[in-house]
Amino acid sequence: MQLIADVLMLMIRREEIKLEDLFKFSDKAIMEIGKNSSDKRIRDGWNQVENLNKVYIKFNALENSDKYCVKVEEKSFYIDPLVKTKAGIFRLSKLDKTAEREIDIYLNSDTDLYMYIDYEL
Repeated sequence: MQLIADVLMLMIRREEIKLEDLFKFSDKAIMEIGKNSSDKRIRDGWNQVENLNKVYIKFNALENSDKYCVKVEEKSFYIDPLVKTKAGIFRLSKLDKTAEREIDIYLNSDTDLYMYIDYEL
């Protein structure tokens, strides 16, 4: 999706389309405008989108690469369930030091994930 957004922004910056055209024309019509553009980068971008069949995943950004690389934004979710004991109801992390430690490790972990393809826009 990020590649499509970047190609569309390039088309808008190069005045191939206007922002409001994204609401007026179909996806196919916008793509055809891009594929018939005089700008090679725009044409190549749409051809890449159309022919994309492999996406790579890596846990750090590619430095000095000719690959199109984007960071995957994610939301982290975890469960710290309530546990009923004779003494009352508590969070598991308050009853078990291992659970508390594992939750802390998870919340403080570096989860940078990047996706890339063999293309430079």
